[in-house]
Parts: sequence; structure tokens; C-alpha cells
Amino acid sequence: MNTNIKLACLFFITIVAGCTKDKSQIREQSSETQKRVNAPGITFSPAIGVNYSAVSISGNFSTIPGANVVKFNGKTGIINSVAADKIVVTVPATATTGKVTVTTNNTTLTSATDFKVLKLLKQDTYQTPLGVRYFIFSRSGNGAAYIVTQTQKIYLINSNGTIKLFYSVPPKIVDGSYVEDYRIHGIDTDGDGNVIISQIQFGSLEGSNDIIKSIVLKITPAGKVTQVLSTQKNPVYALMWDRTGSNLIYMLGDFSMNKFTNTGQKIVLPWPVPAYGGAFVKDKYDNYYTLDANQIKRVGTSGSITTISGRQNIAGETDGQIQQATFTSYSTIAVDSAQNIFMLHLTNSLNNQKVRMVNTAGYASTLSFPTAGDNERLYADPYTNNLYHVLRSDNKQSTITRYAFK
Repeated sequence: MNTNIKLACLFFITIVAGCTKDKSQIREQSSETQKRVNAPGITFSPAIGVNYSAVSISGNFSTIPGANVVKFNGKTGIINSVAADKIVVTVPATATTGKVTVTTNNTTLTSATDFKVLKLLKQDTYQTPLGVRYFIFSRSGNGAAYIVTQTQKIYLINSNGTIKLFYSVPPKIVDGSYVEDYRIHGIDTDGDGNVIISQIQFGSLEGSNDIIKSIVLKITPAGKVTQVLSTQKNPVYALMWDRTGSNLIYMLGDFSMNKFTNTGQKIVLPWPVPAYGGAFVKDKYDNYYTLDANQIKRVGTSGSITTISGRQNIAGETDGQIQQATFTSYSTIAVDSAQNIFMLHLTNSLNNQKVRMVNTAGYASTLSFPTAGDNERLYADPYTNNLYHVLRSDNKQSTITRYAFK
């Protein structure tokens, strides 16, 4: 074989080998590319939320503890629970709006959309010549609220802060040493613009303070008043309206829970009492929340009872997962539109309170929120993204500060 033929053969063999190698690399690269393209993605819900809220992420995950790492725009979240197809995670305090990533077995998956982190921003503050006792919100979602004052009047406060007298109890009757007066001990709205209240009639003679009777009234926007229910010595101390079934749920003075149905039936209920004798704390679905045996519980309209967080009969102020969190029995509770629970938590000093949040996964955290003392309350409008801080300086004046999640 001459030299030219040998060189040609060598050139041909080299080219073939190179092509074979390149095709092999292409196949490997294509395989890796296809693996990434076909890798299962992740989706999450809700799409927005505040720091410390809970997010549910769907995808394919490891069930080995510690094998999954979730980040919100680069900040590591707190994993609450893991299943093969779902992770529930708490948004960390320092997270900002951005992509959600999940790393499992050295593979990182990134969400197609951003998770928007909402911040609690102060909107306005206004003084009212009213000593606020109860605070309930219109179901219309327009930000209007009804407040019961220390003087036993109900005022309508619109979202712009304007105040209008809505209802006043009958005037006090004084006959020598005998005094007869009325007090409001429960309030709710029914979704049709009507306000439902419990009004208790007291009679006092020479220092006694006896209950004459208790009535539940429905007050229309036009001011028309009709009686719904009447009790005698055992008064209605708290009430709520279950719009789903058009039923009245109420607590009597003996702490028994009852239902007055739309057909006129009275039914005794084996449900826990509300956290405070004067008001139910509800979400927009008419579930109510209470602190029972140091545990936060949700009671559904059907009577289902769910423990949200807390250790039974163990008081404290410990933050953390549902199994570690502790609460005292002296906290006020508010529930926002996303069913996050906010608590104005009394510490050892009545003049030193703090605001804690419990998300839907039961994780408890302490927020940076200004508090002032004992005569303050926290209310959440479950039909908007607003949170209200009410500071009552005396029976005649209150300061109301409105916050919004934006």
C-alpha cells in the first residue's frame, strides 16, 4: 500500500472515530437535557402571603426528614410537614418576593412564578370619642365595622373613619333606689346588612344586680328592630350568626353552647366556649376560634373541632411547630382573610404585651408589632386584608390604628 493510500485510510479512521465520539457525547448531553426538561415541576398555594404564613408546595419529594430544602427568593423556609407529593412550609421572616425552589437529592426545582410576600403596613390612625368594647366587621368586604361602646351604643365606622350612631339601648330607668338598665353582650352581622345583638336587661335594688331577661335582636340598616329570641335568668352572653345554615349560635350565662335554628328549634351543643365571654372570633367561613386548655381550636359550623396549635394544659409563650408552641389563657385572638391567627399575648406584666401569629400549619411566631398596655385589643377583618389595633384610654376615648397586608 503506497504512502498516499495509507494517509487516506488513517484520515478516514480518525474522522469516523471522532464522529462516533461526538455522537456519543451528543447522546449523553441530550439525555441530561431531556432529564431536566422532563423533571417534575413544583406548584404552590397560596400565591401570596405574609412572612411566617404557611405555603403548600406540590411536586415529587423525599419523605426522609431533612432531605428537602425549600427557599423563598433564596431564604430557607421552615418545613412543617412532608409527604411524597406535598410539602407544607412556613415563609421565613426575611423572605421577599421571588421564586420558590425545592432541593431534593441534589436536584433543585424552581417555580415558574413568584411567591409574593406581603408586608403589614400602617394605613391610618384616628381618635374616636368612644370607649370601644366590641368590634365586628361588615361581611360586604367594604371595610366597614360596627363597634359596641362602654356606654352601650353601637356605632358604624366606615373605612374612611367616619362614625355614625347605629343603635342605642333603651334609656336607664330610675325609680327611687331601684335602677333598671340594659347592656349589650354579643354582636354579629348576618351578611344581609343586618346586625344581630344580645341585649340583657338588669334590675338593681339596694346594691343587688339581678338579670330580668335577655333578648336577641335583629337590627336592619334602616334601624328596624325585631326580636329573634328571649331568655330569662340565663342570659345570652355571646352570639354569632352562621350564615350557611341561617342559625344563631350562642353561649348562655351558664357557659352552655346552644343553637337556635331557622325553624325555631333550640339545640344544646357540646362545643367549647368562645375565648372571651362577649364575642366569638370567626373567620369568613363562620368557623370560630377559641383558646381551650391552652390550645388554639377551630370549631366548624357542623361542630367539627380541630386543634390548630398548642400543648394541652401547658401555658407559655414558646414559638415553633404545632407540637412545641405554647399559649396562655389571656390572649386576644383575631383571624385574617387567609385564616392566619393573630394573638395579643399578655406577658407577666400587663403593660408588656406582644403580638404572635399562628399560621394554618400551626406554626407560632412572634411579630415586631407596637403594643401599649392592658387596655388594647387586636381585630382582623376576615373579609379584607386589614388588621386593627384598638387602644382604649378610658371609657370615653379610643385610638384605632388600621394596618393592611400589601
